[in-house]
Amino acid sequence: MFTRKRVQAVIGLGIGVAIAGGSVAYASVPDQGGTIHGCYSTITGQLRIIDTAATPNCLILEKALPWAQLGPQGPQGGPGAKGDTGPVGPQGDKGDVGPAGPQGDKGDTGPAGPAHVTNILQVSVDRADVPNGNDTTVATLSLPQGHYVITADATAHNQSNDVNIWDCRLFGNGNLLDGTTTSTQNGGGKPDFNAISLDGQVFGSSTAPVGQQTVALNCSADQQGDSDVDGIHLIATRIGN
Repeated sequence: MFTRKRVQAVIGLGIGVAIAGGSVAYASVPDQGGTIHGCYSTITGQLRIIDTAATPNCLILEKALPWAQLGPQGPQGGPGAKGDTGPVGPQGDKGDVGPAGPQGDKGDTGPAGPAHVTNILQVSVDRADVPNGNDTTVATLSLPQGHYVITADATAHNQSNDVNIWDCRLFGNGNLLDGTTTSTQNGGGKPDFNAISLDGQVFGSSTAPVGQQTVALNCSADQQGDSDVDGIHLIATRIGN
């Protein structure tokens, strides 16, 4: 039976022999499989590491004690707590315009709108004298209740004066709606007539008594005789109540 002193002597002898031989072996610890090999003394309790490439077995009074350098993988841990929201990143570049989408289905027909009342009332006068060129009403038109656009056109005529200045005005219930000025000339290669036109002016009321909405066209010829207005058209186009 080995005693402690004898075991130590055997170990020391082995070390001495290695030095005396003059060779040095570089350990391969752990081995290629990642295992560390140890020898545990059952007498002294001393643990030593061996290189199995050089010393494949432990001594007779030792017990082999290998262990892995890298332990087995543990079980997967549970999910961690949700982290804080990071800062807002910078705005990206504007993307390219996408392709045009397909044409949508035709929508349903909408409801019919309210009926729009349009009535046209007019009076025509072939010729109206303007005595001594004084201001004269050359056409009138009575209108029912409602609102109207009033227009007028005619031809001013003077057959005996060199130059005649005409002034024609459109009235609604005595209030001036529009006016225009023109001239005629007899002789000198100039015509003794000229066209006049008064364009759309809104007039009327939805509450006026019946027969009390009247428009009139008045003309004057600078107090010159032989003056008249021809081809008169006084027109009222209803645009609503």
